[in-house]
Order: sequence, then C-alpha cells, then structure tokens
Amino acid sequence: MGIATTLHLLGYPTVEQDGTSRIISTRPKTLALLGLLVAGHRRPISREWLAETLWPDAEAAQARANLRRHIHMLRQAIGSDVLLLARQTIRWNPESTLDVDVFQLERSAAEPDERTAGSYGGEFCQSVYDESLEPHRLAYRTLYENLLDALVSHALLRERHTDVVRLAKRALAHNPLREVTVRALMRALESLGDRVGALNEYRALCARLSSDLGTQPEPETVALFEALLYAGDTGRSPTNLPPEETSFVGREDDLERLGATVRAQHVVSIVGTGGLGKTRLARRFAAHHLGRYTTGAFLISVEPGDEPADLWRRIAAAIGFVRPGDPRAQIASELSSKNLLLIFDSCEHASQAAGEALERLSEQTSAHLIATTRRRLRIRNECILELHPLELPASVESVSDLLLRYSAYRLFVERAAAASPTFRATQNTKLIVELIRKLDALPLAIELAAARIRAFPLHTLLQQLGTSRVPESLEDTIASSYAVLSPEQRRVFCALSTFSSSFSLDAAEAVCAAPIEETIAELVEASLLQTVREADDVRYRMLDAIRVFASERIDENPELRVRHARYYMQLMNEYRPHFRSAREIEFFRRADADAENVNSALRWAGENDSTLAASLARSVVHYCVFRWNLAAITEVVERIVALPLDAVDVETRAAILLTSGLLAKAIIAPDRAEVDLRKARELFRHQENAVEEIEALFALTVVIFNQGRFEEALPLFEQLISMQRRMGDELGATQTTLNLAAALMSLDKLEIALELQQQALEAFERLHFARGMGYAYRAKSLTFNRLGRDDEAFEAARASVAVFETVDDSGWLADALALLSNQLSEVGRYREALPFVRRALHLLLENALPLQTRNVCQAAFETAAGLGYPKIAALALGIANELIRKHRLFVTPTYEVYLSRIEERVSRQLGEVQFRVLCAEATTMSLESFSHAFDALEADA
Repeated sequence: MGIATTLHLLGYPTVEQDGTSRIISTRPKTLALLGLLVAGHRRPISREWLAETLWPDAEAAQARANLRRHIHMLRQAIGSDVLLLARQTIRWNPESTLDVDVFQLERSAAEPDERTAGSYGGEFCQSVYDESLEPHRLAYRTLYENLLDALVSHALLRERHTDVVRLAKRALAHNPLREVTVRALMRALESLGDRVGALNEYRALCARLSSDLGTQPEPETVALFEALLYAGDTGRSPTNLPPEETSFVGREDDLERLGATVRAQHVVSIVGTGGLGKTRLARRFAAHHLGRYTTGAFLISVEPGDEPADLWRRIAAAIGFVRPGDPRAQIASELSSKNLLLIFDSCEHASQAAGEALERLSEQTSAHLIATTRRRLRIRNECILELHPLELPASVESVSDLLLRYSAYRLFVERAAAASPTFRATQNTKLIVELIRKLDALPLAIELAAARIRAFPLHTLLQQLGTSRVPESLEDTIASSYAVLSPEQRRVFCALSTFSSSFSLDAAEAVCAAPIEETIAELVEASLLQTVREADDVRYRMLDAIRVFASERIDENPELRVRHARYYMQLMNEYRPHFRSAREIEFFRRADADAENVNSALRWAGENDSTLAASLARSVVHYCVFRWNLAAITEVVERIVALPLDAVDVETRAAILLTSGLLAKAIIAPDRAEVDLRKARELFRHQENAVEEIEALFALTVVIFNQGRFEEALPLFEQLISMQRRMGDELGATQTTLNLAAALMSLDKLEIALELQQQALEAFERLHFARGMGYAYRAKSLTFNRLGRDDEAFEAARASVAVFETVDDSGWLADALALLSNQLSEVGRYREALPFVRRALHLLLENALPLQTRNVCQAAFETAAGLGYPKIAALALGIANELIRKHRLFVTPTYEVYLSRIEERVSRQLGEVQFRVLCAEATTMSLESFSHAFDALEADA
C-alpha cells in the first residue's frame, strides 16, 4: 500500500494518501477486525477474544482459522507494519506512521480542534454491519458530541456568535435534546439580532422533549427564554433611522462580519449590486447597536449630482447641526470626540462628494462610518465588505423544513405569508425554489415577488418571469450603473450576456476575441459582475436581471454565439478523455460548472449551424448521458438526424448517428439505438476511424445484451476486447470484460463469469477506477446470489454500496442500495432491507434513470410485501412494471419467476380487483409521492 497519511474509520473506511482517498477494498469481517483493533489500540487484544467476538457461532478451531485468514487480509490492505503480532495477542503498533482519524478524535478530548470535528465522516466503520462494533460506535459518537459541545462553549466565550450557531446546529443534529447546546444557540442568535430565531429554538426544543421524553425544559432554559421574551429597550440614543417594518432575514453572518469590521476600521464600505440589501444591513446594524452610540446613529442619503457642499448640508441636517457658515470644518470639530455612527447611503450616486466627506470625517473624528455603494470609493482608510445574494438551495428537497435553513427561501416564505394569510409553503416548495433561483436570490427581487402573491399564484409569477423584462425598480438600479460605463466596458458587458451561467476568464476572452482582464475587473468593481470562487479557480457570473438588461442592449452579432459554442466544444473535447478514467469525477464536476452554457450553446447551434451543432453534440454526449442532462442535446440530435443526407458531410453524419445512438441507448429506446449505432459503425469503419468504431460497437453490443440476446452479444464482446487491447485501451477492455461476464452469467456459465468479474475488479483497482469497482462488486454479488453463496453475495453488495458512496453518481448508489436490499429480502431480512430502500428512493429524487428506478421500485416491492404492507407493494410493482413496459427493460427469467411468486401472494392479500387498481394508479404516480408513502411505511414499521 505504501505509506498512507490517514486511515479514516469515522464514516466509510478509506485510506487518504497524498491528498487522494480510496476505499479499503477487503471483506466486511476484515473491516470489523480493523475496527476492534483500532478501538482497543492502547493495549494488546487477545486472539481468543477476537475469534469468539467476530465468529460467535463457529467452532473454536474454525474461528481461530478465520481470524488468521482475516489478519493476513488486513495486513495486505493497510500494511504489515501497522500490527504487532504475538502468539496470544494482537496490538496496534503505537510507532506506526499511519495516523487514524479515531486517534485524532480521542486527542481532541484534551485539546478541542474544529478541524477534527470537520473531518468527522459519520458512524464508526459505517459500512460494516457487525454487532461487536456497536459499543464503540456509541463511544465515538459521544466523544464527537462532547467535542462539539466544547467548541460551542469556547466560541460562545469568545463571542464568535456565527461559529456558535454553526457548531451548535451540527451538535444538535447528533443530539437534539441537549439543552446546554440549545441555550448556547439561543444566546448566539440573540446576539446576532435574531431574537425570533432564538425563541423558536426554545419552542422546537419543547416539542422534541414532549414528543421523545414527555418532559419539559430545565429551569435554566426556561429562564433564558423568558429573559429573551420580555427583554425591552432601557433607553435610546438620538437617531433619524426609520423603524424596521419587517423582520431581518438572511444576513446574520454578514451582520456579524459588519460588526467586527466596524469595531476595527473607521470607514466600512458595504459593496454590491442593486437589490442585495446593503442599506437594510447597515440600518439593521445601527438599530441593533444603537445603545452603544451615545451621540446617536444617523442615515445620510447621497443623491445623484450631489456636490460636496450639498452633502455637508445634508449631514448637518441629519445630526441637527444648525450653526451658520460653512459646516465642513465646524462639523468635523464638533464630532471630533463624539461617539456616533454615520451611514452614507447610495454613495455611487455622487462618489466623489461622498468620498471626500468620508475621508475628512475618518481623519478628523472618532465617528464610525458606514457607506453603502455599488463600487468601492477608493479613499484612505476604506475597508470593503462585499455583499452577495442570499443562500438558496441547489435543488428541491422533499421536506420543506430543511429548506428553511436557506435564507432566500426563508425570506420569500415569510414575506409571502405576510402578504397572503392563505399562503402555504409546504404545498409549493418546488415552485418557490424555482422562483427564487430565477430571481438570483436577490432580496429586493424576492420581496417584490412575495408581495404579489396576494394577486397572483406562484405558477403565474414564474410565467411572468419567463416572459417579462426586468422589474422596473431593479432596472433603474442597473441602468444607473450602466450609464457610467465607457464604450469598451459597455461592449464587453453586453457580450458577456451570452453566458447563461458562470464562466471563466478564458471563456470570456474567447467570446470577446480579445484580452479583457482589466475590463472584467472594472465590471466586478461596478457590481455588474459577480465573482464565484471554486477551489483555486475564480469564475464570473451575471445575475439574471443584469444579464437580461445587457442582452436587450446587445447588437445582433451571431459571431458571439459561434465563438461561445466553439469554445465549449473545444473545452468538452479536452475533458472527454478523462470521462472514463480515474479522474472522471473531477472532470465531470468541472463540466458541471458549464452545464447551462453547454445547453444554451447546443440550442443556438441546433437552430443556426448544423455542422457546429453536430460537433458540439458529439463532444458533450458522454457528459450529458452521465449527468442525465439530455433535453438540449436530444433536441439538437433529432433536428440534425432529420436533415437530408446531403445536408452534412459523411464525418458529421457518422458523429451525429453515434451521438443519437448513445442517447437512444441511455433513454432505453433499443430499436432506434441499434439502427443508429450500426450505421455509425459502418461509416467509421469506411473512414478507418478505429477509435470511434470501437465506441459505436461497444454501445451496440450493450444494446443487444440489454434485449436479452446473449448468444449474439458474446462474440461481439470478445471482438471488442481484442480491438481495445490492440489500441492499448486497458480500461475499455476491462469494462467490456465485465459485460462479457454478465452475458455468460445470463447463460448460466456462473463460475466462468465469476472468474472474469474478479479479473475486472482487480484491474479496476489497479487502474484506480472507482466506479468500475462498484460495477464489479455489484456483478459479483449477483453471481454469488445465483450460486447460493448468500454471505459472499451480502459482502459484495455492501462493498458496492461503499464504493458508490465515494462516486458522484446518486443513481448508481441507489441501484447498489437496491441490490443490497434485494439480497436481504430474499432471505427474509426485510427490516434490515427497509432503510436501504428508503435511502435509495430519496437518492432517485435527484437522479431518476429508468433502469435504476425500476430496480429500486422492485426492491421496494419485495420489502413492503415481506413486511406485510400489500398496498405499498402493489404501488411499487405498478411503477416498476410501467418502466419495464415503457422502456422495454430486460428482466432475467429467474428473477421474474421470483417476483411473480411475491406478486401472487400480494394479489391474494388484497384481492385481484384492488391489486390491479393499485397497480394502475401507480402508473401516474410521481416518484416523490411514492417516496413519501414509503417513508410513512418505515415510520410505521
């Protein structure tokens, strides 16, 4: 194995080496042995005790033999120097260079370290199902909770309130009834100005205590609640701040950042585009800290065209300074030692006058000064606090309570409920998330939309956003920023509206056909572009409202769109070789950042340039299939396939046929896939393009296999392996070998299939191709099951789940969980199977491919039937059968017979008529609705 950095056992067992992690590929019993040795690392452990503990039902001699075999496998997996072996005992080597996250957690008990808390990956040996590990799981879970409590106390003592909130919520996720943590959270929220949130935490605790324990909170917790509930102002400083008419939502972290910055700096400029809530943040800070400023807190509005004299007069009026003469020197002298706060609002309207006033006041007075502006003022002593859109969910979650942690969602719900008493968020979560995403999570835009909820339903608001221009109030703020741009800045600004999501500097320069780094920086400075930091990379994006404004001012210039499409074609062609390699997840994630740009490029090219569209589609098809991003590419392919044969050249025709075949294969349209792939293969053969011919043949053979034509697929798989090896494509040959094994298994040549699957697994491990390892374990589990070797089938299924946990593919992880559930249900262990099916269903809400959805629903059918819930079982079967019919999915005869026996039993329990009615109802049932029904089953069970 070499020298590893860290062994991770908190969560799924992995080894981290040189910044990369890999799953420990060994048997579950070996991992259980590892867990016991790590948990008892401070002392030697008796071999006899280990053998009895791990194999309690085996004869003593057999248990000792098992232990020797698994010690050998463990040393192969983690290194021979890690264990000290004696005749009667085994001990973890205290001198080993291999660190373990468990040891880090134990050390943190003496010296609490947030990095240790952040690296906690989950339950001890999470993928290992062995009763001997349960006491250690409890001990490490308690140790982790104690660590979080210590970190919360430390942060509260140092008044790091945002850290208290973050850490306390993490601690309460593990132990929601720990009152000392709830009290710390309440105090932190109150300090951040969220008294309502603090009171709500108390109410939530009361509900949990009543439901789980039938008790009430401790007296200290009650006293804190009452102190917050009845707290009032003891006195007020002079101010001209208008009262806050609505609650402050979503800027708690920014409020704390502002407080820390104001304490350390004289002039703080809150910078951001219009509609972000800069003024509201400054006013909230002033209102919350008003008691600290004995001379007062005052708001000064900066108006367009203000000269310095105008602004000084406005300052004098705000603070009540009425002496005759030039107020500049007099005000500075008057305020030189006064304890006050001045907020200069909308400084971009007259940045020179505002900058002069702020600079003079900062040098001649002790006042705290806050400026709100769309671009920095560039004055001495200025400190920048940049504001961004609110937090919004990346996707819709099934439980609306989880969405409330996102400030953009919370703001809309609160404002909509105030506007319309009949509004119900729980019935509209998907529409709300879609709406706030279209509004770029801009607070002003969200408040404007929420205010209209009384007059328009949500779906109408969404339609209006899709067809209307920028709301007038937002357009005015953008126009004022646009008006001061130079001609070159305007040209680049409008050209960048070509991008539909974030983009890199390289992409921007490719579209603008010129170096524009300085102009980009100027547009960021003017808050017309946002920076998006991803790891070591910096990208840029326009908020949707700004992009619409810019696109309305762009000249009709198709060359911009051509350059945009060509750039993404070249980029995806660079990524393509990595989409089937050990680094595939890294490159899929890179491509994710440009998915929306790829989609818009495909749509434009499909309508305007068939040759470019075909090349672009070919470059992105593997990404689109893997990420199930098919709408735009399918539209393009169908348009080009329908063109006359002479409309495109042979090379383009071959590429688009291959792309069409791959798409048809993905959506399981086998007839079309086979026709297109055969044509593509012939064209590539005539062109002597071996690489593309192999790809077409590989996809064609999989289509044939998926239709159950195993005898026909066998020689094609063998031919492919030969071709791939000649081309030096070891990974491709290994994948085809696994497919060949599947064909042999389907023909009942099980031992040969198992041997090929093991060869494939070893090759994937050697090539560090994690997804392939998951496929290989899955295949071995199925073969072991057919051979009646149940324990080995369970081990392989669990290993498949553990591998897919590390791979960014929720669909295949759901499939692996379904397989594990199947193996458990087949031997009557339905309650053990239940949580795996439930988790698989939730994963499918993110990525519901037909084949994987069918597999999960069949697993749900088995589990529900076994637990005695025939109605849920009938619904699951109805969904699975509809997918089989619609997509012509293949089911092995053996499994079909097994399912039919369960179906007969469920039908007898319900009665034939009700059974058929429920199966029919399921064909129109959404997967989300079925998932909710299955959740209820688990709660009942």
